[in-house]
Amino acid sequence: MRISIKDNKIKLYGIIWDGDGEYISRELESIDGNYSSFDVHLHTKGGSVFDGDLIYNTLITMKSEINIYIDGLAASMGSIIMLAGKKIYASKSAFIMTHAPRGSVYGTASDLESTAGLLRSMESNFIDKYSSKTGKDKKDVKKLLEGDNWFSASDALKEGLIDGVVPDVMDKSAILNHKELKIAACLKGDDPIERILAADPQNINKQINKSKSNIMKQQLISVFAFLQAKGLNEESSDTAFVKALSEEVTSLQAKKEALEKELKDIKEKQEKERNEAIESLVNKAIADRKIDASEKDTYLSIGKNTGVQALESVLSKLGAVKPLTQAVQSGNAAGLKYKTWDEFQAKDPRGLEALKSENPELFNQLFKAKYGRDF
Repeated sequence: MRISIKDNKIKLYGIIWDGDGEYISRELESIDGNYSSFDVHLHTKGGSVFDGDLIYNTLITMKSEINIYIDGLAASMGSIIMLAGKKIYASKSAFIMTHAPRGSVYGTASDLESTAGLLRSMESNFIDKYSSKTGKDKKDVKKLLEGDNWFSASDALKEGLIDGVVPDVMDKSAILNHKELKIAACLKGDDPIERILAADPQNINKQINKSKSNIMKQQLISVFAFLQAKGLNEESSDTAFVKALSEEVTSLQAKKEALEKELKDIKEKQEKERNEAIESLVNKAIADRKIDASEKDTYLSIGKNTGVQALESVLSKLGAVKPLTQAVQSGNAAGLKYKTWDEFQAKDPRGLEALKSENPELFNQLFKAKYGRDF
């Protein structure tokens, strides 16, 4: 069975195949509550009881009010689904057909008895639904399940199966053609299509494959909006779908590559700006004599590992380093006892000698301050 949705108008057309119940139920639940009411247009020859029941149960439990319009045919299980409507209307030329659920089974006597029991349970369920709608006694309603019972729209109104008759939306001849068909509300394992397409048995597999293909296409369209934007629907060819999907994949791949390149360029630009900022901070620290030029690589590494802000915080806490000659002249160099070479010579000549090997740079500064040249 196909489902199409436009605003608050829903179309349920076609045979109810095994598996349709789950798919259609999911589609109905996804739109439930979007409108205060939905008009469900029905045209079906019938099909699987279990899937039809799932569709019926979904419709009657929706928060939105459901009204059913029989556009052409509500036969077999379709006549049960229609009962989910708060109000049921049939087109003037529409038909309704009721009968008991049918099924077939291969197996032992117990298998046959079990299937018969299941069919009777289904029949009882059908009777309850028809009785509730028509207001008639169950004994009278049971007649609706004896053989195939066809009702025109006006007959169905008199029988209490529908609430009103509306103008036609389908060609009358197309509807009447279905009246000669043998249609079964069936169990899984029964093959209503064998009856429906009895005149052309070879067409069964074609119809089954087409239905499955249409369902898959509907699911693709519901997931990928671009397919509908390209004008595709469930009737479009498989080639058209493959081409559209292939084009979209190619387009998405190109967009992905473009985004990856853009992201790479952004990262490279940010990395360059970050390194330039770190370099600038370290060069400024050297210029401000907070660090020595020999320490540049160390602080560049700190910046790259911890970031610009962390490096900036570290450098901001450093004070300017005094030149060693200034330290010597002020007497503030670490471990320096005396200010000048002469003081060392006079008061601690051995200490001056030791300074030569322990701190040659400091020794050289004292010597240079005394004699004006390097030692």
